[in-house]
Amino acid sequence: MPKPTQHKQKPNSSSLVMQQGRAVSTPGQGGIAQHTVTTVGYRGPLPPPEVLRGFADLVPDAPERILRLLESDSAHEQRVEVSRQEVEAREAARLQWMAFAICVLALLLAGWLGYAGHEWLAGTFVTVVGATTVMRFLRKGHGSDDSQSDDAGGKPK
Repeated sequence: MPKPTQHKQKPNSSSLVMQQGRAVSTPGQGGIAQHTVTTVGYRGPLPPPEVLRGFADLVPDAPERILRLLESDSAHEQRVEVSRQEVEAREAARLQWMAFAICVLALLLAGWLGYAGHEWLAGTFVTVVGATTVMRFLRKGHGSDDSQSDDAGGKPK
C-alpha cells in the first residue's frame, strides 16, 4: 500500500497561514487510498519570499511583475484617498458658506421684523437661530454630531 503524500511548508514569515485538512479514506479496488489536503495562503499585500521564489520558477519575471502590481495598486489607493479628502474638504467649506448665508438671511429677516414693529417675534427669531448655531458648533466640537460618522469606527459617510 502506497504511503500518503503530504505537502508541508515551514512558515518562516508571519504572513504565511497553513491549514491542515483532515485525512479522508476512500476504499479502492485493491486497498485504501488516503488523501491529505493542505492549504497554504498568506495575509497582506506581499507574498512570503518562498512563494515569490516559487513564482519565479514558473515565470522568470513574476516577482518583478508582482512588485510592480503592488506598487501601482498602492499608488492608486493613495490617489483615491487624497481625492476623497479633497472632496470632503470642499463639501465642508460649501456647508459652512451655506450656514453662514442662512444665518445672515435670518438676521436680516429679524431686523426687518423688528423694524416692522414685531420686536418680540424678531427677538425670538434671533434667539432661536443664535442658539441653534451655537449648539451646532458645540456639538461638532465634541464629536457627538451624528452626520459626521456612520459607524463606530468613525469613518465619514
